[in-house]
Amino acid sequence: MKHVDFFKKYVLAISIAVFLVLFIIWTSWYWLTSLLLLGFFIFLLPKYFIPIFLKIKFFYYVKIGLSFIFIFLFAIFLRVFIFEIYTIPSSSMEQTLVPGDKIIVNKLAYGPKIPDTINEVPWLNIFSFFKTNTNENTKSNDYRRLRGLQPIKRNEVVVFHRPGTDDIYVKRCVGLPGDNIKLVDEKLFVDKSPVQSPLTLKHRFCVYSNRIDTLLNYFREKHLEIRRRNSINSFIVFLTNKSKAEIENLNFIDSVKFVNQEFRNKNAQNFYNNTVIIPPQNNNIFIAGKEYKTGWTVFNFGDLYIPKKDIVIILNKKNIERYSKIITEYENHKLEIVNNKIFIDGRVRQEYQFERNYYFMLGDNRSQSLDSRYWGFVPENHIIGKAVKILFSNSKVDFSGNRFLKKIY
Repeated sequence: MKHVDFFKKYVLAISIAVFLVLFIIWTSWYWLTSLLLLGFFIFLLPKYFIPIFLKIKFFYYVKIGLSFIFIFLFAIFLRVFIFEIYTIPSSSMEQTLVPGDKIIVNKLAYGPKIPDTINEVPWLNIFSFFKTNTNENTKSNDYRRLRGLQPIKRNEVVVFHRPGTDDIYVKRCVGLPGDNIKLVDEKLFVDKSPVQSPLTLKHRFCVYSNRIDTLLNYFREKHLEIRRRNSINSFIVFLTNKSKAEIENLNFIDSVKFVNQEFRNKNAQNFYNNTVIIPPQNNNIFIAGKEYKTGWTVFNFGDLYIPKKDIVIILNKKNIERYSKIITEYENHKLEIVNNKIFIDGRVRQEYQFERNYYFMLGDNRSQSLDSRYWGFVPENHIIGKAVKILFSNSKVDFSGNRFLKKIY
């Protein structure tokens, strides 16, 4: 019996040692080798250490305290390296995710990011007496991310820090490093090829009908979100592509029009005065430009190049504003324009080589989403992980019935 107990302890010790070795290799945290050496030291000198452990065994409160510390550190390990749980606060990802959804974020998918300071370690940051600026924008390019299971793929739902803030956002990645993307109304193109939209993607449409009562009853039966305009025969409604196709085939529908900037301009008075839609402020829209106006809108822009690490681009007055934030805030260079010449770190430059990868994120509720169209590219060091499952939901509006452990597509 003693031999069996010794064998179990031996197997447990070897398993812990192997796990620690693999973890050291994965993280390059070689200082953890000291824990490994300490473990072997204790294991090889039992006659000195076992009496101490036996003595501690009878100290109930000491055991309880050590157990809590172990559980606390293990929970931190899970949050930093394995997964976290976040709550969806807004409707920007409907119908994929709705307010109140608790989602599981897999950090192993793209590789967990190593915290730079104790301020970035969950729960341990309460012990930091010196608050430092942890804004992702101001950090060194030498940030460390461990090897993940896969690269970010197009149309995956990604969790990240919104550029310029510490706020955590959840959006769909539609633009990968090196892509050229273009959006024309509800249609997205990458490198001039159309991209298949997720089934849950929805937009705002204006539905016209002379049989308003029939139309209203239909909307209620389908639980569609409607907003009435100041028109006796039209409604603003949010529709997926499938719902739009179904409505267009109904015999009491006159027409269905996509609500883009042109539609807004033509129907400005009715549109803005009788709905909760806020008129767009082009000065706050990344793709519209500030000094150099692109003429792009949130539903008509491109081709837009997504920066890729080590790729060199030609700089000119048309694109320098688009990439200036990358050069100055994300990659920490000094940018000046003097007499129509571009100076980077005091030298005239006609080219620029990107030092990081960047991504372009859009919400599935495209008409109600604050995303990359407004604040620009997402640097790779802002990525937290991949949204994989809905753990459960507190949502009052349930589009799919049971959302418990529902996979996110």
